[in-house]
Amino acid sequence: MAVIDVNEKNFNEKVLKSSEKGLVIVDFYADWCGPCRALGPLLEVLANEYNITLARINVDENPTLASSFEVMSIPNVKFFKNKKIVAEFVGAVPEDYIRKLIEKTK
Repeated sequence: MAVIDVNEKNFNEKVLKSSEKGLVIVDFYADWCGPCRALGPLLEVLANEYNITLARINVDENPTLASSFEVMSIPNVKFFKNKKIVAEFVGAVPEDYIRKLIEKTK
């Protein structure tokens, strides 16, 4: 499991290439976002438990990347596998919901 900070320069390598080997959860967040601060630690725990990569993208620092994935609200979480989005959700959702998405897409 790895928690990595991703930006516009390394997105293709860190997310898309990694998603060919397994599930990558991408967390679009901002430091000022309360729900993001609540969700982040939970995503880290689950990524560690399921041994999957968690890529964190700060939308304030990477607006073009956020825009290219139509991120309008945060937290916005997308699950990538084989270079494609296989699941996603917006907002701070319950842990059980995230677990079900991971198990369905892993």
